[in-house]
Amino acid sequence: ALRMGGSCCRERAAPRGVELLRRKLDSIPTVFPGTKVSVIMAGDGRVIVKNASEHMPDDDLFTLISSLKRSALQFASVVGQRGCPVIHVKGTRSLFSCYDVGDHLLAFFTEMHGASLETVDMSKADEQMMPIVEDLRHSWRPPFHRDGVG
Repeated sequence: ALRMGGSCCRERAAPRGVELLRRKLDSIPTVFPGTKVSVIMAGDGRVIVKNASEHMPDDDLFTLISSLKRSALQFASVVGQRGCPVIHVKGTRSLFSCYDVGDHLLAFFTEMHGASLETVDMSKADEQMMPIVEDLRHSWRPPFHRDGVG
């Protein structure tokens, strides 16, 4: 399991590419203030880049994210949908979000207080996230290679 630092990278990539992805993750709080942890994962659950503003246990976090995504796809299939590109799970004070980024996932956990969570316009937030998601989609070119050559 991955242990917390500030940020990490599991998939081999050129340092410049990792830093570019971290900057993109840093832009999420402009749409979702209070984001505590954000991660980009490969489709098989491997962590590519993770940013965290505070220590958060993640022994099972990445497994749960992958499991949630698989469950959402199964649910979409049952109701006749082809996919599930965006998932939001709202709690009383927190929000978990997951976006498809090509063959990768962007997932993040946001802590909000009181009425701010109740007043979030999710359609507007999704619209504001699209440029970030599109930028990430276009980031899977060199220096990132799944075979670790870069």
